[in-house]
Amino acid sequence: GIILSVALGRGIPTGLYIWVALAILALFFAEPLTNLIKRQRPLFHGSGMEIAVQSFFELFEALISYVSNTLSYVRLGAFAVAHVGLSMVVFLIADMVSTGPAGGLISGLVVVIGNLAIILFEGLIVAIQTLRLEYYELFGKFFKGEGVPFKPLTLPEMECQPYQRIEERSRA
Repeated sequence: GIILSVALGRGIPTGLYIWVALAILALFFAEPLTNLIKRQRPLFHGSGMEIAVQSFFELFEALISYVSNTLSYVRLGAFAVAHVGLSMVVFLIADMVSTGPAGGLISGLVVVIGNLAIILFEGLIVAIQTLRLEYYELFGKFFKGEGVPFKPLTLPEMECQPYQRIEERSRA
């Protein structure tokens, strides 16, 4: 496919540029194309400048979304590389302790405990990433800045007497 073509130095096929340009045009003209498919009239709502500006920013947002989602999946590759690195360290330590007396037993314990530590560590990372995805990416799609403004709890002002020592109060 495309990746193999680029890897072999042949470059990106010209047909791919045409498909990308057509996809960008389809995103730019999404509203009138949708209205055309649904047979709704008018195809355009608003003035020409409004439509152009709105279409540009919707296209820009879609492209940014594609890039950010792609980078988000690169994060998964980084997790895989981190897993391999941690596993290499565990097995390297197991190999180092295997030469001593009872080395096989200690080496086995290092492998088991090391893998348990890796599983716990990666579980923590997955839990953190899940919370991040829920709170920042999922909930952000449904947030509408409406509601009752926050008013912090306040206490009424009270008149305070100056501090006096117990001896001074008993004399008064």
